[in-house]
Amino acid sequence: MKNKEKLIDYGKDALIVLLLISAVFLLLKAVLYQPQEVLGGLGAFLGSEPSGTITETGDSLVASAAAKPCYVLVTTEDGSHYAAKYDGANKEKLLSQFSPYLGEALGSASSLERITESGWETVLGGSGVFFDYIYPQPLTAMASWLGTELSGSAGEHMVRRLYLGGEKDVLYLYYIDESSMSVYRCATALSLSSFSAKIAELPMGSAHFAFEMGEEYESLDPYFILSDEDCRLRAMSAANPFKDGYSANELLALFEMNSRTALPYPESDGSSVYVDSNKTLRIDSGGKLSFSVSEGVGIAIHGSRGELRIQDCVTRVNSLVQSSIGASCGEATVGLVGISNTLDASNCTLYFGYFLDGLPVGLPGGAYAARAQISNGSVTRVDMYYRGYTPLGETLMPLPEKQVCAIAAERGGEPLLRYDDSVEGFSCSWVTN
Repeated sequence: MKNKEKLIDYGKDALIVLLLISAVFLLLKAVLYQPQEVLGGLGAFLGSEPSGTITETGDSLVASAAAKPCYVLVTTEDGSHYAAKYDGANKEKLLSQFSPYLGEALGSASSLERITESGWETVLGGSGVFFDYIYPQPLTAMASWLGTELSGSAGEHMVRRLYLGGEKDVLYLYYIDESSMSVYRCATALSLSSFSAKIAELPMGSAHFAFEMGEEYESLDPYFILSDEDCRLRAMSAANPFKDGYSANELLALFEMNSRTALPYPESDGSSVYVDSNKTLRIDSGGKLSFSVSEGVGIAIHGSRGELRIQDCVTRVNSLVQSSIGASCGEATVGLVGISNTLDASNCTLYFGYFLDGLPVGLPGGAYAARAQISNGSVTRVDMYYRGYTPLGETLMPLPEKQVCAIAAERGGEPLLRYDDSVEGFSCSWVTN
């Protein structure tokens, strides 16, 4: 009996030793292959504070969408256009149906073929889907937001308007390069049949492109969509989310500053300023934030393929923007509205704006929701304007689209309906884009 008990004890001891060996092996493996996660977990276990450094690098950040199409138009087999510009729910429904096709088309696009403007306009009269982002976007970044990758020379183009249409059961991708205003098309690996079946589910529409409306509208942007929609918008209240307080430690961590060493000092206007080595963060009680680097490296951007590309900058800055103003803007979203110097990713500036139901929001003095300056491959200055939007359950009544187009036809350009967040209050207006 005693011998049996000894054998059991020996077995338990052996099992404990094996478990210890296994645990040490797994720990060493984790430290070798996932050091950030292990050290972070140990720090949390020991009760230490985070260092304030974002551990994600540019090549591990998920390329979440920095922009979405603001207008969608579907042309059915009979040539009628069904558009969604002002109805946010309807627009989202169309995007959920057709964005996967756009992503697959970008990922499988073959060599580019330049076509004429008249050829493009003929294509727009055929069965297909038209996407308009309002603001030009890097085509490579657009592809990454849709979960794919673009190859070839098309990656250099800034694109606002795209069209998916078919010919002989092949789905083609068409778009306008905004820098040269040249129109391109490329064949994709998609067949027309499944795409056409989706289009057939939609009702007939009564929208038109301006170029289809004759001489009366020839001074308008030819690809402006007269949607024939009810353009009533949702009324919103606009507020500064800082009025309810903010977490300085979270903001410092976001900008890779150490909350232990970056002690605040107040300014006479109620703002707080934090300085950590070469980095300064100023938080204005009125909702404005500015980050700057006096010299040296700021927030590093890592190229996903070694050499820094525009989409790497967009991905890194968009992550910063969505984690800050994008997380506190209520009903709104934040989207990319401009890039300066797209030919030099290491030295460029990115601009972001607020959107409600896919329509832009104008801020006081023409301010941007965020502006990020990149110098020598790192983010060296960021300015943000924190705003939060809440539905009031009421509607705003802008001038009808047809009436605005009749007025704009005399002056030309492109009428753009937007929300206005100003010192006078919250409203909407038509502007010329």
